Amino acid sequence: MYDKNYAQSWIKAYESKKDWYRTDYLEPYLEDFVNKLPSKCNILDVGCGWGALVKFLKKDQKYTGVDPVGEFFPYIRENSTNRNINLVEDGLPKLSKIKGKYDCIICSMTLHTVEDLEKSMKSLNSLLSDNGTILIVDFNDASEKLLRSSLKEVFISKKNHIRGMVEIASGDIVETDVYFHKEKEIEKLLIRDFKKNYLGKIFVVYRNR
Repeated sequence: MYDKNYAQSWIKAYESKKDWYRTDYLEPYLEDFVNKLPSKCNILDVGCGWGALVKFLKKDQKYTGVDPVGEFFPYIRENSTNRNINLVEDGLPKLSKIKGKYDCIICSMTLHTVEDLEKSMKSLNSLLSDNGTILIVDFNDASEKLLRSSLKEVFISKKNHIRGMVEIASGDIVETDVYFHKEKEIEKLLIRDFKKNYLGKIFVVYRNR
């Protein structure tokens, strides 16, 4: 499922600018968030994909992008002038290749791709520095009906999990895997005080500062 063709399809969708959920809601929010971070900080982007955050980085910010699909990485390198970029092929729930502590951890549109929410949140929390900032963005509870109805072909349909084929903004049909983690489940696993907001109709955002 996660191969070169998968990566190319999502890069194509990103470049099309037709995914208006991302262009109208998600990207402006992330740009504002990164711009307000200190000029010198160590950022961990979990589930970095094609590197949408990289273009918002400041010169002296250090960035580590993590994704299980290493086929995204050549695109990130080709489109970045920031030398403080490190890319690691790894993923939740364990993040076994990631060591140390980070000033900022961003986990955007990634939690729904992993089954073990508790272990994933434990990994994220363990990598955050004492005074660090964490940002989590994912599908909200209200998005479930839309996500289920968007499948062109269904392979798995369970109470908390769907898998099937979906048409993305590029027009390509790709396989998708979605685990429905309820907002209350995520909130129970956040170890620090947080603020909660909604972006449009389908995204929920958690941040601790």
